[in-house]
Amino acid sequence: MLLSGFIDLFGALLPGYTNNPLLAAVAGGAISGFGIGLLFLRGISTGGTDLAALLLKKVLPNIPSGTMLLAVDGLVVAIAVLVFKDIEVALYSTIAIVVSSKVIDAIAQGVDYAKVIYTITEKGEEVSRALNQRTERGTTLIPATGGWTGADKQMVVTVTRRHVLAQTLKIIKEADPAAFTFVTDSTEVHGEGFKSIEF
Repeated sequence: MLLSGFIDLFGALLPGYTNNPLLAAVAGGAISGFGIGLLFLRGISTGGTDLAALLLKKVLPNIPSGTMLLAVDGLVVAIAVLVFKDIEVALYSTIAIVVSSKVIDAIAQGVDYAKVIYTITEKGEEVSRALNQRTERGTTLIPATGGWTGADKQMVVTVTRRHVLAQTLKIIKEADPAAFTFVTDSTEVHGEGFKSIEF
């Protein structure tokens, strides 16, 4: 209901853009994808083809939400071509739904995007304690052996958000200035502090 109301409202308040259909398709797809992506994060839809994509996602959980919507909307466009015989409109529509699907997938992955921090240290307990107390993130300690020195060490593993990566590295450095640390990207994280696994 709100979607229909706002379409009419903005249609009356804002001038229609008709100068460049390609730009309109790209911009419209991006804006639409952003809105639908936010809805998908909460497991809801506008009641259109995105509802069908959301339902199919339950059956095919390994396919990204944006890709699922692309398939559903692509089918609609294909049927429209057969009925109305308008290839040009279909091509612009395809551009819009491709852009929309990419934005949806980017939003879905962006929310879960995290940094995995591996720290090799002889002060595993101190590093772990500092991270637990000052970042409110859990850690895992794994026994390790220095390949060059043969010394007993520990590997401290923790996962954090991108916006606090620098602060987390600083905490590790303060706990053990000699620690060897490397960081990798993770596009999806399940568990406490992140998102739960849904089937």
